[in-house]
Amino acid sequence: MASPDDKASALKVKSDLVRRTFNYPDTENVIQDYSCSLKRTLLVPGKLYITANFISFIPMLGESTESISFRKIIDMKKDSTIFFSNAITFNTSAQNVSFGSFMHRDETFNLIHHLWKNPPLFYDPNAVEDEDMRQFKQQMSGSGSGGNGGNGGNGGNGGNGGNGGFNRDSGSGKYGSVTVGGNGGSSNSLFGDRGSNGGSGSYGNGNGSGRYGQGQGQEQQQQQRQFTKVDTESTKQALRIAHETRETGIATMNELQYQAEMIDQIENNVENIHNNLDKGEKLLKGIESFGGQLANSFSKDKSPDRDPHRPMDRSLKVRQREEPTTDIDILEKLQNDMLQPGYISFQADKFVILDGNKKPTPTGTYSYDQVEFMVVRARHFHLDFRFLNKSRFRLCSSYIQNIVNEFVLRSNGKIGKSAKVIFEPGTKEFAYGNPTIRFTPTVGRQTQGPMFGRTSTLGVSNVIKNAPEEIKKDLMEQDKDLDEISALLGDIHGIAKTIGNEADRQSNQLDRVTDRVDHANERLHNNNKRIQKMFGYANPITRSWQGDSTILKSQLIYPIFVTDQVNTKNEIKSLPGNYQFSVDSVLTEFLEPLVKKGLKTIILFGVLLNNASKDLTGSLATDRDNSPVIKALRLLKKQIPELVIACDVCLCAYTSHGHCGITHDDGSINNQPSIERLAQLSVEFAMAGADIIAPSDMMDCRIGEIKKQLFAAGYGSKVAVMAYSSKFASAFYGPFRDAASSGAKYGDRSAYQLPPPSRSLAVRAAQRDADEGADFLMVKPAGPYMDIIREVKNAINLPMCCYQVSGEFAMLYHSAQAGAFDLKTGVMESLLCLKRAGCDIFITYFTPQLLEWLPL
Repeated sequence: MASPDDKASALKVKSDLVRRTFNYPDTENVIQDYSCSLKRTLLVPGKLYITANFISFIPMLGESTESISFRKIIDMKKDSTIFFSNAITFNTSAQNVSFGSFMHRDETFNLIHHLWKNPPLFYDPNAVEDEDMRQFKQQMSGSGSGGNGGNGGNGGNGGNGGNGGFNRDSGSGKYGSVTVGGNGGSSNSLFGDRGSNGGSGSYGNGNGSGRYGQGQGQEQQQQQRQFTKVDTESTKQALRIAHETRETGIATMNELQYQAEMIDQIENNVENIHNNLDKGEKLLKGIESFGGQLANSFSKDKSPDRDPHRPMDRSLKVRQREEPTTDIDILEKLQNDMLQPGYISFQADKFVILDGNKKPTPTGTYSYDQVEFMVVRARHFHLDFRFLNKSRFRLCSSYIQNIVNEFVLRSNGKIGKSAKVIFEPGTKEFAYGNPTIRFTPTVGRQTQGPMFGRTSTLGVSNVIKNAPEEIKKDLMEQDKDLDEISALLGDIHGIAKTIGNEADRQSNQLDRVTDRVDHANERLHNNNKRIQKMFGYANPITRSWQGDSTILKSQLIYPIFVTDQVNTKNEIKSLPGNYQFSVDSVLTEFLEPLVKKGLKTIILFGVLLNNASKDLTGSLATDRDNSPVIKALRLLKKQIPELVIACDVCLCAYTSHGHCGITHDDGSINNQPSIERLAQLSVEFAMAGADIIAPSDMMDCRIGEIKKQLFAAGYGSKVAVMAYSSKFASAFYGPFRDAASSGAKYGDRSAYQLPPPSRSLAVRAAQRDADEGADFLMVKPAGPYMDIIREVKNAINLPMCCYQVSGEFAMLYHSAQAGAFDLKTGVMESLLCLKRAGCDIFITYFTPQLLEWLPL
């Protein structure tokens, strides 16, 4: 592969050849050359050289050269005939010229068409166009003026030089001389000291004598002195005012932010007052009458606690202005070096490569920080983007400077830095990274020269190029100030809009707070009048009426353990008064008396006393013929149809390893297969007659999967889901493991149960289950976690179930047996405290005793 130096040298050789052959200026450099044939009487083989302003053909043999200025092209098209294939025809006002036999006809056409439609321009803010280039452009347009005859010494005017077109055969000189120069004349009376110069030189021949150079210099100095002084102080003062206005706006926003936080706090305090008034009115209702007390006991609280106050972020942010998208014509260089028309679109946070229809290419979206550096290639108008992943994007465009400049400006604005720009040997470096040199193409070569319309950042300082340096400096400074003022005015507009919106919001909030304060005052006044008539609760009866927590039989759920045995009723030693039942008449004979006493709901736990029936996936759980729970559901729905039955959904009692789900080889939980298995188990229980599904496994996202499968099976609206949402890794489960015969053989279940200190995690776990569709939430254990019950109840408006687990039962039972306190008193106090904490439903092993103790 050739080095950049070798490529630059090869291109220089070609450029020198073309400039020498056609008398082009040094600014004309070969971009690309293609082998082809010129259509004459006979096909003339040679090469077509493409520069910024010309298509130039040099034959392999002979003198049949051809030069076409892009400015003279009216139309161009692809042609192909039997005798002249792969041709391109150019239509000018003077002739039609065809070239054919291209190996890469489409690429050649795309490049020429791009340069024709998009005249190249490299913009130098400090450059002054020299006279040679100006007259060269005049000759490009088809006519050049000869030298002007100077003013003679006797008051007459010199003659004008002749006209000459750009023609390398028309004469000698740097670009081809015109035919006749002007002749000098005599001085007039007003400028008698100014002699005449003829039009001799590069473009015309003439003669004359005198001191025209000196006179011209004096006149130019006089004109320079007549330039109006630029008033930069006015823009400086305007800039200072704009800065002060912006700072005042920012200070106002800060005050509004502080004020907003104060109003939020006031509103929160007002809502807390209403919350306390709600509770007070409920208590007053119960105190005023026995009927009110009963109504409070049986009716659902219609004024639940309001959500706790969460401070809002009241910081005011002004949305930064984003520059509009800029699309620039390019030719994308493909892997096979084909040049394909397209666009590069610079956007706020990325640049995108578009095809010819302005549709994004599949892999052409890049962020500004992906670019490691840009390479301006030795082949003119070619540019490479080199990326951090070592890939690159290549393009060719008339607007290389604009592309580099736009990338650097947007990259600096977005990420605070820009990729390095590397110029290969043989390339002329250009300015970039300056907003004052942004330019956008106008209509092309057909109606005007290579002129560009500047964006709004272009000031007059870059138009008056021949003004004195002092004037140019002042104008540049004025332009800079005006640009900064423009940016500040945009910021001020955004600040003003933000302040206006916030002021309106705070005004509406204050109106709302005022109304709520007035309402609270009215409520407080009415309550004070009611309180003056009461406060007497010395009598035990009236004191009992002050309580707002009542437990009903219908709120109890009794845990029942069903086994794979036959005709057995085994008392659980660590849970006195509780049993493992076979699924037969033993079970129904035990439950029927309890149902008559008011038992409404039970929860079934499957127990496999035969360990040989257990396997890695707990397959027996869904065995319709042998699963203890499925058999119990069928029996009880037939014998005691009024009984509401919940089913514990977990695999620990059925798996050989004792874990609640399916495990990996290393013993850790495999979550996705586990929740799919649990959902399958839930559907089987629903089909067998379950009213409530109660997943206790604590697998992630199992509630959503269970609800989905229940709906798919047609039980979504028939079977409720009670989620063990906040189930802690507790020491109080010991007796249960004896009852269910389900200890883990290895590993630790606490890996998927909640750690006891985790308050916020417990609330988030409950919220996740609620979001996935749980109908009831549960906290387990109950007594040690009353704070969690209250937090979850405050956060989520769903019925709350509390599981008074086996360890809590054992503590109360054995303490009472030891004479520490009365069992009934202790059990009732524990449950009433749970009720006060927010519990609506109780799973407790004291259910048989409570059916005796509770009146309703």
